[in-house]
Amino acid sequence: MPQRTLTRAHSVRERIGDSLSSHPNELVALFSRFINQGKGMLQPHQLLAEYAAVFSEADREKLKDGAFEDVIKAAQEAIVIPPWVALAIRPRPGVWEYVRVNISELAVEELTVAEYLHFKEELVDGSLRSLQSMMLNDRIQSLSALQAALRKAEQHLLSIPSATPFQELGLEKGWGDTAQRVYENIHLLLDLLEAPDPCTLENFLGTIPMMFNVVILSPHGYFAQANVLGYPDTGGQVTRLLPDAVGTTCGQKLEKVIGTEHTHILRVPFRTENGIVRKWISRFEVKDTVGQYESHTAFTLPGLYRVVHGIDVFDPKFNIVSPGADMSIYFPYTEKHKRLTSLHPEIEELLFNPEDNTEHKGVLNDKEKPIIFSMARLDRVKNLTGLVEFYGRNERLKELVNLVVVCGDHGKESKDLEEQAEFKKMYDFIEKYNLNGHIRWISAQMNRVRNGELYRYIADTKGAFIQANFGSVSIILTSALKSNKIRYTWKLYSERLMTLSGVYGFWKYVSNLDRRETRRYLEMFYALKYRNLVKASHLDQSIYLRSLSRVSCD
Repeated sequence: MPQRTLTRAHSVRERIGDSLSSHPNELVALFSRFINQGKGMLQPHQLLAEYAAVFSEADREKLKDGAFEDVIKAAQEAIVIPPWVALAIRPRPGVWEYVRVNISELAVEELTVAEYLHFKEELVDGSLRSLQSMMLNDRIQSLSALQAALRKAEQHLLSIPSATPFQELGLEKGWGDTAQRVYENIHLLLDLLEAPDPCTLENFLGTIPMMFNVVILSPHGYFAQANVLGYPDTGGQVTRLLPDAVGTTCGQKLEKVIGTEHTHILRVPFRTENGIVRKWISRFEVKDTVGQYESHTAFTLPGLYRVVHGIDVFDPKFNIVSPGADMSIYFPYTEKHKRLTSLHPEIEELLFNPEDNTEHKGVLNDKEKPIIFSMARLDRVKNLTGLVEFYGRNERLKELVNLVVVCGDHGKESKDLEEQAEFKKMYDFIEKYNLNGHIRWISAQMNRVRNGELYRYIADTKGAFIQANFGSVSIILTSALKSNKIRYTWKLYSERLMTLSGVYGFWKYVSNLDRRETRRYLEMFYALKYRNLVKASHLDQSIYLRSLSRVSCD
């Protein structure tokens, strides 16, 4: 038997270099077509179109020897700045390589992420002329000058009416809209400079203008504020405009978020060569496309911000959706004064009505048994059919409890192939394990308010909630009502998000001032105070994670 040896996988640079050496005429012709289009960016479909236009089928067979065809198919974009063509190659999900080809020299070099982004930024001409000074201007050049200016401003503000508009004070924007607000912020900053502490720092960072827009990226399926519960999404893509919205608001480009100010859902359409994709499509039709998380692994905002190591798609924490539960709907069953008891007759009909219809199937023979309850989309990832199979195979479990699952829609035929397969499995398991009398299968419920009370009604009966596989944080925490004494809601999450963003944003700015005495002072400030503030914020998150662990176990 011949001895097997391990060989090193060739890098993209080596593969392109080998192809240039063995097929120089063909590759020069291809890259020349890229260069002839002038300075700009080429998308994957443009790269493949040029590749198909240059080479015949016979030529493409020759190039397969050097694996160049695989490289061009894995290219996500090309940056053309003659005589250079830089390629971003994604050989497999989550893995990226960057190369640059000089068509004049027939040379190939490998680029780091930072080098590639810097090269990409050269596509942008001009400067950011619309930026405006905030808080301070260039007349203040030292810490002592800042403290002196703040004390003078403080004395002046005490001598004028507190309601004096900002425009009459002669200050840069950002301190506040009236003399009173400006005085409070200046006083906070003076306290920080003279006797810093984490609480004062957090208050100061919460008032100064450091963050103007927060973008929340969401899955691109049926994403809206009403009538979408139970509809399919496609996990991990951008929020998408659906012209054929099926009775939802998913056809609106801009939708105001209820109960907020200055917050909207922005939807963008999918496009093909035939125009806008009007209908929902399965995630399996777009699974090879770079998703919302991976697109933030490395990116640039020219002149403002460059991220060379952002989201790591292999880190489990990026598979956790930020909490978004509405505290007015999802609250513990023990808060009796807030309970919606008027909905109990509807809930009892939903759970116990013996007649099958388009809203529910199956019957619970023993209404006194506790209920195991789960609600999720009917797909392989959520795996509710796996829960039904596990329940059906356990005779002891069937003796002790009933099973209620909320998923799918009995009233219409699904167009999703995956959901169709899960429907068949569900019916097969119910028949195979003779579950009629033990299981209630309810169609997806659109009424969020009633859903909240449904959880609490089941909690009243000492029931248990089973979290669907790979569910989001908000669903886990709001559904496990037994552990809902500590609720890590959107309010708490957003406060921590803003605090940490402010802390690190402020530190990045002030530590970049390039003044020796200021840097030394700030190093002391960081060691004594900043670490404590960040540590306290992380401690809050560790408490949340421990509570999450208990919820998952429950």
